[in-house]
Parts: sequence; structure tokens; C-alpha cells
Amino acid sequence: MEDPTDLGLGYPDPKNGHDHPPRPHLCSACSQIDFKALFASHERPYIDNISHIERCKCYQIFYARQKHGWPGPKSTNGSDPPCCFCKFYNECQIRSRDIAPRSENVFRPNSPYELILENFHSLAGFPIKHRGCEDGNCIQHSVQDVCALQFVVRRMRPIEWWGYDDRIFHAADNAILRVVDGPKFPGLTRKRAAGGGLLARRIIPHQVNYNVIGEWLSLCHSDHIHCDGDGDDADVVTIPGFQVIDCTTTKIVSAVDLLAGGGEPGRVEYVTLSYVWGQAGEAGSHGPVLREDAVTLPDDLPLVISDTVEVVKRLGYRYLWIDRYCIPQNDSPVKHLQIRKMDRIYSCSVLTIIAAAGDGPEYGLPGVSSRHRTEQLSVQVTEEISLVFYGKPRALVAASKWNTRGWTYQEGLLSKRRLVFTDELTYFQCYEMHGDEVLSLPLPRRFSPSCEYDENDQYDDSEHISFEDYETDFRCIFPRRIAVWSNPRTAWNIIEQFAQRQLAFDEDTLDAIAGVFGRYLSFNTSKTTEDRISFLCGLPVIPFARGGQNNGRPSTMPTASMQEFWAGGPRLRGAESPVDELTCRLVHSLLWFDVWESLEFGTMGMPTDRERHLRRPGFPSWTWAGWKGCTIELGKGYNKPRVFDCCTTVHVEYEDEAGLLQRLDWVKDNEKIHNLSHQENKFPPYLLIKGTVMDMKMKWHVSGNSYRKLGGYWIVTSPPFLKGETFDAPQCLFEDTEPKGGDDGASTYLTRKEEVNVHGMIMTSEIGIDTYEIFVMMLRPVTRLLNGQPETMYERAHLQHFSVRHDYDRPSPGIFRESIVRLC
Repeated sequence: MEDPTDLGLGYPDPKNGHDHPPRPHLCSACSQIDFKALFASHERPYIDNISHIERCKCYQIFYARQKHGWPGPKSTNGSDPPCCFCKFYNECQIRSRDIAPRSENVFRPNSPYELILENFHSLAGFPIKHRGCEDGNCIQHSVQDVCALQFVVRRMRPIEWWGYDDRIFHAADNAILRVVDGPKFPGLTRKRAAGGGLLARRIIPHQVNYNVIGEWLSLCHSDHIHCDGDGDDADVVTIPGFQVIDCTTTKIVSAVDLLAGGGEPGRVEYVTLSYVWGQAGEAGSHGPVLREDAVTLPDDLPLVISDTVEVVKRLGYRYLWIDRYCIPQNDSPVKHLQIRKMDRIYSCSVLTIIAAAGDGPEYGLPGVSSRHRTEQLSVQVTEEISLVFYGKPRALVAASKWNTRGWTYQEGLLSKRRLVFTDELTYFQCYEMHGDEVLSLPLPRRFSPSCEYDENDQYDDSEHISFEDYETDFRCIFPRRIAVWSNPRTAWNIIEQFAQRQLAFDEDTLDAIAGVFGRYLSFNTSKTTEDRISFLCGLPVIPFARGGQNNGRPSTMPTASMQEFWAGGPRLRGAESPVDELTCRLVHSLLWFDVWESLEFGTMGMPTDRERHLRRPGFPSWTWAGWKGCTIELGKGYNKPRVFDCCTTVHVEYEDEAGLLQRLDWVKDNEKIHNLSHQENKFPPYLLIKGTVMDMKMKWHVSGNSYRKLGGYWIVTSPPFLKGETFDAPQCLFEDTEPKGGDDGASTYLTRKEEVNVHGMIMTSEIGIDTYEIFVMMLRPVTRLLNGQPETMYERAHLQHFSVRHDYDRPSPGIFRESIVRLC
């Protein structure tokens, strides 16, 4: 990286009042607060081992104001001039109400709530290595801390029969912090005499703090060995057609040509951009243009692109990668190859700039050019003390449009350094640290050797505070350096999060997460086949645990046929007939739950709305990628031993280039299946499963209960051992909507029936103390063309877990049978 230039931050002129503010006016109630004592740096209180209460006067100081009550939204306590802290209180309360519901959804319909202002010690929750501690036995805290304030939401949860439960509290993703800034403290670190604990920097709306950003990057490059040791950057250059933007000329150049022309051997240092694409036809929505003998960026660049180019240059970098301009959109083979290499493109970039403000590319990066940041709420409470409202970056990013889009998920996850722009601040996170433009941490002196320190400074306790592993409300946004990739169970965690994102085009579902899958595969190449994760049309096929250590993996307990299992009961716990492990892995991968919570399904029309709102065309129903509108969950008890049906066999079917149906055995042809699957994400369309099934009947029950968010629920009416069981799923999910020809030749649809018939395939079972736990895949019949002929096959409509008591609910003989079903 070149030396960053012009990193200084122009601070407000002291003549404007920052160094000599007018004397603040406080009402009689706010005058009861001793702000100097409350926000002074003081020794961190210790916890009484008997009462478990922090011994500190801070709470009594703040209670002196709290007992008088707080003003209403438009009130300033009737003082003239108005009370500056009451006004600040009301403004912060409004801002808190704006942040919290968008990020954590704590303000729910029909749930009364109130915001309560509380004080806390800013380092609460941070791991502290105390002076004078031996063998972890600490007598008292010995670091300097400072108080802060925050709004807490007390939500009144409605409880049936007895009214409301008011014991539900949520931190409203905010804090009110004391300010430490000015010409003497423009950067990342501060002198210890400024105070211990978490303090805040002022934000200038029209200009980001390049000084702080530059120090983040310098610190990471110099001290963090993991941030640059996560792969060979030269591997990116080997990607066919890989190219970057030269920000000094706006030319789009080949990475291979850059290496051939000189520079650091085998390495191209480039920045990546993650942003929300605009709609086709918008200004700046077209790609690069050919000028004379070079390909360059177009003249009508969206603001986010031109701002990013400016940031890249201000930080001392030169090259930039942006998908819209650097991926050849008209070369389909190269385009899809690069999409599958997103893990390398983002993980090898030196920095990813994330545009988490606005709804599209014309919004720009706040604080870089014409787009200013939101004015920071602040108040002067004494001649020496100022306070600012701090919206935590985690909540700001959670509420952004960027955080809702499917493509941006892997871009943030795969990057090793992220610089996030929001309307309020910038945020930085690498593998080993995170920070933002407002929050000022008492960092150890080793982080800034250029800063002057007093060796005898009484506030220099920062060496005893861990800022790398803390789990507080100030925690990081993205996962730490991913132990993720070596832990197969995390693949489902990522899918669960990704499935909540939105995509403009359904066909992009697997492409938008292909980089994540590629990352797992590259981290598992050295493992043996039996220990290697693989993916089948988006389904993680995860190896079972061995040697008693599951490490997040499932464990298996094969048994005899499922019919014998149900007939024999729990004494068949010791299995005699093992199931092939490859088959068990696939069956286990099919056990993902579709959780439906949206109100819109209660009034959904039939049948076209089902296809539009529930199913993704082009993807089979047995994979999560074939569905939308629901939450994907793996469910509880994933790691528990499960009983598999030894009669289960699986084949995959697909149509070759000639349109002929080909069949492969899941066990014998496993390697070939996975090779084909990795070449084409949508392969294979059909699973042919032989297993144990039962006939089921269900009926829809309309409910006015607010907890039934779908307007009703399904009740099982048959078989008898499941009669009366209920579950939540959209009404249209099981409705019979197969077309039939009318008298006039036009297609009509069957009317809704009182009972619906489905197939229930028993996938696995668990044995509890008093119950069997069974996992039933509910299948609805559909008609599809196969080899040019209409064929009856089945869609996986829903997965449901039922508990069956050993003694009372044993199924009668004849309910179960073996059958072969084709899942599409």
C-alpha cells in the first residue's frame, strides 16, 4: 500500500464555539445531576461477592435526576430558555425509536412499550486482565472507566389469560457517550489523561475521518498476521478474464497485464466494492465503454462509484474491482466462472468498501462528496463536558438496504477487511479488530507508536483490557476470522441467514452464494472423502461425527427397517443393519425446516400466487433454494443421534443434452454426481427415493388467534396415531390446484376440499425417554413432463416434526409401506 496522502481531518474552528461554548442552561431537575462526577474517569467498581452489586456512586448520581421523571416528547420542563439536556433527551429518544424497530424488531404491533434511560459502565462486558490477579482470582477492578447512558426498551408482552408481562428488556442499539475530540485528538488513539473507558469522537457531516481510517489500515497491515495470511493473492490472477479499474486513469486493465508490466511479483493489490445495484435503464447502469485502444469507465458514473474511486485514491490504493464493470457481462462462460470464484476475489482484496447507505447506486458514500452524513446529536452539559448520541453500527447496518440483498451477503462475509459507510458513520472490521468513526477506545500504546505517552499516566490501564474477543453490545458486525470454513455445521448457519435476503431474479439464488460454497470446498480439499463437505443443488452434505466428537456435525445411529423399528419399539436401539453413510448424509441434508410467518399467505389466491410467492422456478422442491417467503432452519437437535431407515436408497435423475433421462446411483456414482453438481448448480432436478411412507389427511382450520400469523393452521386427521396434531404452514401450500380441462377446452382448477391428501415420508426418528421423535417430509403430487410424457411425481411441501408417545400412540400395522417417490 502506498503512503496515504492528505489524511488530515479539518476540525471546526475554535471560534465557532467548540473551545469556548456558552454556559449550558439546565432545568431544576437536570441540575440535580453532577455531570462532572458522573462522566469523570474513575476506577472501575468491583462486584460484591455477597450482594453482587457494583459498589459505585454513579447510579446514585444519575438517580438524582431519574426520580423526577422525564419530559414528554414536546416538553422542555417549561424552562425559559429551554433545558439543553431535556431537549437532547427528547431528540435521542426519537432517534432510538427510529433505530430499534428496524434492526431488532423490538417494537411489535399491539405490544405497549416504553423507553427508559439508564446509565452503565462503558467497559461492562469487556474481558479485563486485572492488576494483582493471581491464577484468575481478582480482588477488585483496577482499570479506569467512565459512565455512559443508553435507552432500554421495556416491552409489555401480551400473555394469554393474565394480561401483560413487563419483564422483557431490550437494549435499543444506542449509547450516549462523553466526547473526546478536537485538534489534539484527531486519530485512533488518545492520551490516557483524556480518560478511561469508551468515549466518542465528533462527526463532521460533510467529511469522513480519513485520519482514523488510515490508522485502522496501518494498524491492521503492521500487526495482524491473520489478515494477510489467508491465501495466495496470485490465485486471483489465474482467474480467466480477471481485471480491475485503474483509479488514476479510469481504465479497466487485465491483472495479467499488470503483473507482466512490473509491480510486486505475483501480486495485484486491489480494493473491492459491495453495493446495491440499480435498476436496468437507470443512469450509469450500463457497463464499461471502449475509447480508442482502451476500455474505461463510462462518463455517467453513479455517485457510489465515483465516491469509491475517490476513497481508494485518498487511502493510497490504485486498483479497484467492481462486479458491474470488471466482470464481462456479455461473456457468459467467463461471467459464471468468475461468479463461482467470488470467494477468491473478495478474500484476496486488500479492502472491501461497503455502501450501506441509501437504496441504490446514486446515493453515494456519505461524507465523501455531495452526500452528507446525518447530523450528530450532541449537547454541552458543562463547560468541559459534551455528550453525543451514538447509534451502534450493528443496528445501522442491520437496517440498511444493503443488508437485505442476496448478492451482498457473501461479499461482506468473504472479505478480510471491510470499510462500511452508513449515513451516521464509517465502520471498520478485519479478522482481528473492529472500530468505528465515533467510538473512541483506550487502545494500548503499541497501536500508535507515534502518539506521545506519559509512562506514569494513571489512566494507562489499556493493556489490561481485551478489545479483540469481547461480547458486549458494542460487538462486531461480521464474524471473526472464520473458523467457519473448517466447521461444516456453519454452512447451515450461513444458509439460514442468506435465505432471509432478497434477490431481484430467482435464478440468481445459488450464484449469489456460490463464493461461500467455493470457500468451504477449498478449505476441505485436503480432507479425505469421508470427512469432506460437499454441496448438492445448494444442500450441504455434511460428514458424520467420528470418535465421539461431533464438532457441530450430526451423529447417526442406523437401525433396521423403519417398519420394524416402529413395531419393535425402543429395544431396537442397537442397530443391526447399517445404512450406507453416504445415503444417511443426504437424508440428513434433506431435514431442513421451512418456517412460515408472513401474514400475506393467509389471503393468497390460488394457484398462480403460490408459484409466484412460494416457489423459485428452475430449482427442485427438495432444496431450500427452491423456496422463498419462508425462514430456513435446520432445527433443534441437529447433533443428536438419529435412527435412519436401512431400506432407504437414493438415485438422482437428470436430462442430458439430448433430452434423455439419465439415472445415477447416489452411492456408486457419488463422485460423478458431485462433479456434475459443481459444474451446474441446478443439477440434478430429480431425486428418486425408496423409503417408508404413509398416507396422511389434513384439514385447514381458520384461527383468529394473533399468534397464528398465517390466519389459521393445519390439523392432521389421519393416520390415527397423529390425529389432532397441528402445524403452521400456508393454506395454499397443500391445496389441490392441478389444472383440469373444462367443457370449453379451457383449463380450470380444482376447488378447495375439506380434507387434503398427502404422502408422508418418514425420514428419520429419535428415541426419547417417553417419546419417539419422527421427522416427516410431506409430499404433494404434481404432474410434470418427463421424456415428453406427463408423469406423476411429488413436491416436497413441508417438513414436520412429531412427538409420539411410546405407550399410547403406537401406529397400527399396515400404516407404513415401502414406496419409491420421485421428488421434483
